[in-house]
Amino acid sequence: MRKKELCSVYIISFLCSFAALMAFLPALQNGFVNFDDNVYVYENAALRSLDWAFVKNSFFGFYYLNWHPLTMISYAVDFRLWGLDPFGFHLTNIIFHAVNTFLVGVLACRLIDAEGSPKKPLFSFTFVAVSALLFGLHPLHVESVAWISERKDVLSGFFFLFALLSYVRYATSSEKRWLHYCAALVFFLLALMSKPMALTLPVVLLILDYYPLKRRFGLKTAILEKIPFGLLALFSAVMTLAAQTTASAFTSSLWERALVSVRAYVFYLEKLALPLDLSPFYPIFPKPELASPEYLIAPLVLLGLAVFCFIKRKSRAYTATYAFFLVTLLPVIGIVQISSHLAADRYTYLPSLAPFMLAGIGAASLASTYKWRNATLISAVVLFGLLAFASNRQVHVWKDSVSLWSRVIEKYPYVYLAYNNRAVAHTQQGRYSEAITDLEKSIEMAPDFMPAYINLADARKKTGRKDLAADVYTSALTVNANNAEILFERGLTYYNMGEFNKAAGDFTAILSRGFHVDSLIYRAAASMKLGDAKSAAEDLSAALEADPQNALAHYVMAEVYHKMRNIERASYHIGRARALGYR
Repeated sequence: MRKKELCSVYIISFLCSFAALMAFLPALQNGFVNFDDNVYVYENAALRSLDWAFVKNSFFGFYYLNWHPLTMISYAVDFRLWGLDPFGFHLTNIIFHAVNTFLVGVLACRLIDAEGSPKKPLFSFTFVAVSALLFGLHPLHVESVAWISERKDVLSGFFFLFALLSYVRYATSSEKRWLHYCAALVFFLLALMSKPMALTLPVVLLILDYYPLKRRFGLKTAILEKIPFGLLALFSAVMTLAAQTTASAFTSSLWERALVSVRAYVFYLEKLALPLDLSPFYPIFPKPELASPEYLIAPLVLLGLAVFCFIKRKSRAYTATYAFFLVTLLPVIGIVQISSHLAADRYTYLPSLAPFMLAGIGAASLASTYKWRNATLISAVVLFGLLAFASNRQVHVWKDSVSLWSRVIEKYPYVYLAYNNRAVAHTQQGRYSEAITDLEKSIEMAPDFMPAYINLADARKKTGRKDLAADVYTSALTVNANNAEILFERGLTYYNMGEFNKAAGDFTAILSRGFHVDSLIYRAAASMKLGDAKSAAEDLSAALEADPQNALAHYVMAEVYHKMRNIERASYHIGRARALGYR
């Protein structure tokens, strides 16, 4: 491609990037949501110190079932710049997405140039514009951009796209080839350190070799060339599996997971083609059975697409697009199941690249035909206007926790988790009656979901009804009598109600099952209220032996010694409590 045409491509890509930026700007008015944002950002004390210890822990430790050190470091940088103002975190996501949109345009140009067939400038420009605008404006990408917790998508996508661009330069250049190869390796590693979903890149590079690069060498040579990439992918896979060893186990069979995976592939295709009824959460419903229409039709659709690609194999574009889509979704398609959802919009951020470029080829072919040029232009303007409008509406779904979970409830009113999470947001905003209604609904749908009981009791306490909170804990214990957390919370509630005998009974029940420092401390406090200073001192001695830096234990021990009129020991322990931060 000539320099003048390449300059035009950069201008087109920049304009597409600007369009994406403007479409997502309303997200700057959004806040945090209680859907992982609390874990990653506003309740994550580790972000407060961007120092060597934090960086080292990010690289050599796991966080929230994942190894993504660059993502965690990016959050820490945002916190250093903005504090806990969500504006700054959203701004970073939007900027990365806008830059990614620009890179998609440049990548489209490089690929169409590498394909080798002579193309008119109009074809290339249309291809670049349509590919970039579909990527930048599609509503399926709202989740990756407007959700602060999905920083890993836009960050990993940024490095993934640079890795693809570097590889294309390596495959098509005659100079400094190994420099481009090494750059692709480095960018791939950075992508993996942002989100492990990027590990499919080695296979993606083989697909690019097939089309559009059409590289002429044997399969053995092609695979040998990808070994360094494969080793990095293996490393990321091992780190991810190690991080997820503590993930909740789901009891669905391999057969059921396979059905869900096939259904999810078709689900993503549906949403790419017609992005309606989007939701932050898609539950697996109905139960996966081959006899269900949803699960019966899905494998037939995938098989039909495979047959179509075989029939059209001479063009290679269809086969490469289909393979790219299947491969890049594989890590999150559900064969290895660590969650209870069918699909998630965010998972399409990279897999959508190939289908969007295939659509770009189709649009460019029509635009290059004089008969269809005007119709194609008008259709494109209408389409991208609709996509921008739909994305803008979807951005508002992520405005706050209440709007987010209200959307889930609107689409799937049987998701008990949505009622629980919306109730937490209501409680934080002081709307206790709405919270109580949601939590009672959540418990009605899932009587064994313990967090809903804890949150309902919390809402009851905030209305001043500690007695009703204690009743909630009692109801929970009829469902799960061995839940130590519920038992401790009920004991604490009894203590705050002045029911010290009942409180001591709950703390004793917990201690009968094993050592528990907090139960020792609060049983000691209850014993003090009941006039048994000796038992209190014994419990506190055991607690301080296990945890000498426990400020609360020192404070209660000071009260014990004060009760015993041992002013010297009381002064020592109150001093230790204050030194350890007790107020």
